[in-house]
Amino acid sequence: ATRRERRIFLIYGFFSSLWTASSMIGLVFMAKSILVEKFYFLGIILTGFVIKQFFGGHVTKSAEFMKKWAVQNIEFLRSKKFKRIAIASVSIVVLLMLFPVSYKIKGKCLLNPSDYRIIRMDSEGKVEKFLKHDGQEIVPGDTIAEISNISTYYDREVASIDSHKSYQKMRKTLVDEPKKINEAIKDYDSKKLVFEKKDKTYKNLKVDFKENIGKKVVLSCKDEDIKKTSFLKKGDEICKAMAIDKLKTAIDIDESEVRYLQVGQEVKFKLMARPTDTFFGKIAKIIPTAKSNPKNPKSRIYSAEIIIDNDGGLLPGMVGVAKVFGEKMIFIKYLFLLLAQALRLDLFY
Repeated sequence: ATRRERRIFLIYGFFSSLWTASSMIGLVFMAKSILVEKFYFLGIILTGFVIKQFFGGHVTKSAEFMKKWAVQNIEFLRSKKFKRIAIASVSIVVLLMLFPVSYKIKGKCLLNPSDYRIIRMDSEGKVEKFLKHDGQEIVPGDTIAEISNISTYYDREVASIDSHKSYQKMRKTLVDEPKKINEAIKDYDSKKLVFEKKDKTYKNLKVDFKENIGKKVVLSCKDEDIKKTSFLKKGDEICKAMAIDKLKTAIDIDESEVRYLQVGQEVKFKLMARPTDTFFGKIAKIIPTAKSNPKNPKSRIYSAEIIIDNDGGLLPGMVGVAKVFGEKMIFIKYLFLLLAQALRLDLFY
């Protein structure tokens, strides 16, 4: 055979094998996704039958062609040149199979604040004015809102009236009964002190942010206009303070993949809001509570919590895809693990 014929054979054989293998794998995964759980094993058998019907003739023709070509080129196959080519090819394949790779696990992610506090009403009343608004950065000690309270207002008014009456009585006593003036002054002073306390309570009705939960904290305060017109009870939520200097997210991990993860491993992820940028984080913990896998009720999934340092461009609520780089292993082991996950252990029980 000429060199041109040998090249055609190699190219044809490579691409025909690739096409056959990819088509078979595609059919297997298609059967896996559309077949009912109880008939999964039957679906694999039927898929095998379909593969045989579709590609059996093609595989047979390829084998016949290769056999015919080998008979025609027996001298080339026995030559040292072919042996060198075969040894080099096998060596390359072996090296590729032994090449170390990281086990990669993908999952959808939703960014959340690393910590938060709900700011609540200290007493019942109505919000008169918001001093801090949605999205603004806050620090401990900031006043979020001023509130008014009907009962506190009435207590202040009653104390004001009592203080005024006591003052009038003191003036009258000074004119009519000077001997009793000290008693009148003492009564006025006590009523005035009560009024000052009630007035201070009325004027100091406000909601403050008190706790230090992070280096950068922003306010999430929705429906401000509605809260201004509503009567709120003690303990009702006004706003939420969110720490965003660090963000956290969680991805679901199949129980067969948990063993490849460790706390502190690096995570790469991309976000829909910034598709051209790659962000990094680390696994903070693996939550030990399992939950049912919606794709396969016979298996369980765990959640891995990831902490991300925020460079200032990330916000809670952003969504994307995270990729965890797990245990390093040789490439052939990685392929066998993927194959085992595709076939699934529950085929055998």
